[in-house]
Amino acid sequence: MAASGPSCRSWCLCPEVPSATFLTALLSLLVSGPRLFLLQPPLAPSGLSLRSEALRNWQVYRLVTYIFVYENPVSLLCGAVIIWRFAGNFERSVGTVRHCFFTLVFTVISAIIYLSFEAVSSLTKLGEVEDARGFTPVAFAMLGVSSVRTRMRRALVFGVVVPSVLVPWLLLGASWLIPQTSFISNVCGLMIGLT
Repeated sequence: MAASGPSCRSWCLCPEVPSATFLTALLSLLVSGPRLFLLQPPLAPSGLSLRSEALRNWQVYRLVTYIFVYENPVSLLCGAVIIWRFAGNFERSVGTVRHCFFTLVFTVISAIIYLSFEAVSSLTKLGEVEDARGFTPVAFAMLGVSSVRTRMRRALVFGVVVPSVLVPWLLLGASWLIPQTSFISNVCGLMIGLT
């Protein structure tokens, strides 16, 4: 007779990862892994990341594929941790089907808003905007939704108790430390989640 239920989970050495979260991490590894580990540097920019020419050249698939693209092993590792932590918790709270639906919606809407900011930036000559890549915009959207819906008034962040409303903004500041992550796309994701 096989043991199941909560008592079996206490004997497991590795934490349980929801299925859609595992699939997202696996797709990120399959899309970015060969470029990072099999090709010699310097690498050309990925054809799956999100940049302004995507819609001009009718490469609509980039509105979704950018969340699976990482340009170096450190950002891939950070992306895996972010996927496991934020997408896993979100999937446990809303269910797998809703998680997949919201991931797709957050991905596309964040990409459209990001491309709008990029177009405004290029028209006003504010400077070059980094290509959007990685799962962090979607993670910030999920974090925004979770922070709006939570009943907790305080949360523990980096060992300090802070109001729950500040958690997404503190983590947005910490996202500057993740290599090759577009800050503007993270802001777009957070705005989608908060609305």
